[in-house]
Parts: sequence; structure tokens; C-alpha cells
Amino acid sequence: MLSEKEKINCNEIVIFIVCSLMGVDVLNLANYICSSAYQDAWMSIIIGSAYPFLMIFIVSKILPLCGHKTIVDLNKELLGNKIGIVLNLIFSSQFIFYTVQMTSTLVFINKVFVALFVSPIKICLVLCIIICFTASKGFKTIMRSCIVVFISMIILLLTSTLALRDGTLLNFQPVLSSGFKPIFNGALKTSYYYTTLEFLLMIHPYVKENKKKQLPKYAFIGISVSVLIYLWIIFVNIYKLGIGLIAKTTWPFIFTIQSINVPIFNNFRYIFLLLWNPSALMTIIIDLFIFVEIISKTFNIKSIKIYPLLFPLFFMLSYVFYLLPIASIVLEFITPAFVIFNFINFTLVLILLKRKNKNQKSLQNYN
Repeated sequence: MLSEKEKINCNEIVIFIVCSLMGVDVLNLANYICSSAYQDAWMSIIIGSAYPFLMIFIVSKILPLCGHKTIVDLNKELLGNKIGIVLNLIFSSQFIFYTVQMTSTLVFINKVFVALFVSPIKICLVLCIIICFTASKGFKTIMRSCIVVFISMIILLLTSTLALRDGTLLNFQPVLSSGFKPIFNGALKTSYYYTTLEFLLMIHPYVKENKKKQLPKYAFIGISVSVLIYLWIIFVNIYKLGIGLIAKTTWPFIFTIQSINVPIFNNFRYIFLLLWNPSALMTIIIDLFIFVEIISKTFNIKSIKIYPLLFPLFFMLSYVFYLLPIASIVLEFITPAFVIFNFINFTLVLILLKRKNKNQKSLQNYN
């Protein structure tokens, strides 16, 4: 555990949350959401943000009652050791799944757009080594890396404003032409981009004691910034490409960046993707770190011992996902399941905590 001086401020939580949600998959965000909501995809992003804001509200009610305990400790304490372990394993499974899925996607992008002459297995090996090594260095190292990555990410996103020289607002019309059902379906798809925010009940012990009360407020800001970035990516893509071209492009944001002409760079797309790699890696590193922390606390194993055992499995699964592009199919089914599970688990913990706290007060008053 970090000393009080080493713990982070709440404003750093904003950066941590944004970095955790800005993975490699934002590059195909427009294609994924527009396939359901078309030019109204921006509405889906806003409606879909209700889920993370709801989870922040639940977390804000749990934090004053749980002290230093994480969701792992609370599951075991309130629901019994056996049920608690099962719930913790299900909770952890989403982090390792997204870690593997995003790593395989990053291998694909680097193979196709960045390192054409390097074999995918070598790219996968290098990425897995970087991810495991950085995650094993602990929360403070990850947080410092997030600050650097956040600054570079904002700079890269600002360069996308150059794409606005071409395009038209007519691409957003007619508004609501697809009806409310496609917009709602698009909102459901955004749940994938907002999941894993539940790690707030894993990292709150790393926040300074005098700042913990402000954690929900800064988590709200972090999600708001992430939503604004998602909206910007959707806006730039629809404005530049239109939904017709987005539907034909797997990675529309890459296509948009490719259209930017910067005189000093012959291939700005290559430079952009090369510099976007740390942002994509940071999201994966955070998810892997949270997964290991959950397993460590569930079975009382030092996290540093888990990484060497985990690495071969992580590498093998990432490469298999690259060879067999089944992740997108699995995501359609597994993400809603994770969302429902997280909501039920956190709500149940809150109810049991309130009941326990009420019983303790009643006992004190009786005595």
C-alpha cells in the first residue's frame, strides 16, 4: 500500500479515468455506433453515458460506508467467502477479456498501418511484454505514465480539427430520421466503451484521505471529459466522411486522420498512430492492473507473483484473438451481461452496507 504522501489527488483521477476509456477501439467508434444510429450517433453517446453516471452515483453512496475496503473485500464480507469469490472472479473476467481483446486489436492495427514488415506474433510479444512490465510496476508508475499519455492524447485529438477544412454539416441531417429505436440500440452499444469504470471501488484506497469525499465529483468530471471526446470523434467522422463512407470503413477515425495534409510529414497517419499507441497501451495496462489486483485480493496472493504466471496465457489468448477475429461477435453478447452484473453487484453491496450500518447504529443506541 502507498504511503499518504505517495497517494494521488482527485484531479489525477480525472486523467486516470480518461486514459482508461480512450483505448484502441475509439478509432472505430464511429463505425460501431453509426451502424445502428446513423447520423444520430452523437445522441447515442449522450444517452449511453447514463450508465457510467449511474455507477458513479452508486459508488458515491458506497464510499462513505466502506472505509478502505474494495469491492473485492465487500463481496466476501457481505455475501460470504464462497459467493464473494465467485462474484469477484466474474467481476475480474471483464478486465482480462477487454485486455486480451484490445491487445489483439492493437496488434492488427500496428501490423496493417504501422509495422507492415514485422510478423504479428512479434508485435504481439512486444506489446504483451510492455503491458505486463508496466502494470507490474504498480499504481503510482501507471498514474505517472497516464499524465504523459493524457497530454499527448489531447494534442493528437486537437490535430483532428484540421479535418474540418473539408466536410459539411449536412451529413448530420435529417435529425432523428432513423427514429428512437436505432438511437437506443446505439446507446446500448456504447456500454462497451464505458465498462470497467467500476474500478473506482478498487483504486479508492490509493486516493489521499482528505480527498476521498471529492472522488465521485472528480469521477463525474472524468466521465464528462470522456463523453466529450467520444462526441468529438463522432462529430469529426460524420462531418468529414458522412455515414455512407463510415459504413464502408472499419477504422473511420484513421481514415479521417489520413485525409489531413501536414506539409512537414509525408505520412501523417503513420505519425498519428505511432503516437496513439501509448494511449491504447495505457488503457490495456490499467485493465490488466485492475484484473491482477482483484485476483491478488481475492486469493491473498502478492500481485508481483501473478504477472509471470499470467504472461504466457495473456500472450497466447491475445494472439489467438488476432488470428480468430471473434471478439466483435463475443462483445455483442458479453458486454450487456457485464453491465447488468456490475449494476446488480454494486446495488446489492450498497443495500447490504446500508442495512449493516443501520443495524450497527441500532445496536449502539440500544447499548
